[in-house]
Amino acid sequence: MNIRYTGLQAYSIIEGYERVKAGMRLYRRVSDPDSYGFSNIASLYSAMPLHDSIHHDGWSGENPKGYTRDPEIHGRFESNYVDLIGTAESDVLKYIPRDARYLEDPWQAALNHSLDARNFVEDIYRLDLRGAFRNKDDQEAREMVYKRIAAGATFLRDLAYTAWIESAKPVPQVKPIDQPHNPENPRFNPAAGSAPAPPHQ
Repeated sequence: MNIRYTGLQAYSIIEGYERVKAGMRLYRRVSDPDSYGFSNIASLYSAMPLHDSIHHDGWSGENPKGYTRDPEIHGRFESNYVDLIGTAESDVLKYIPRDARYLEDPWQAALNHSLDARNFVEDIYRLDLRGAFRNKDDQEAREMVYKRIAAGATFLRDLAYTAWIESAKPVPQVKPIDQPHNPENPRFNPAAGSAPAPPHQ
């Protein structure tokens, strides 16, 4: 487990979103956009339920249903089973809405995305308990993979679409007093050496 990211997934998503948005602003300004390479601002987000749970690497705490405590369950679902069933684009596309959606509040959308993923944690443990991730023909397990990949892809597309629209807007100016590193900032915390960032723009 990487303690750096524990409990911080939504913040990491928004940091990535803001980086993509900033990259898109630069992309709009270059004289030869093709030379910039859109892949330079690509970013991935996960809809993997175990990323949003204390049960990320084996069931934690009381376990009346006898779910595995084996940390390998994470890889069994996220990687091994995806490879076993030969997941293809065509398997996933049917679960992805056709049109991109503008996210009025990317932060709330990130929280909702994570909360939605967490609803499937016990389903993954239940499937694992009956050996579904060893059976490439298990339809329920296959659909779980396809739908979770589709959820992640849809969210990523909507974030990218939102970032593109927002990148066309002027960058709000931050007053010197509001700069996080300014000791005169009313919210400056000497222990941290900075103030919280200005309100989300």
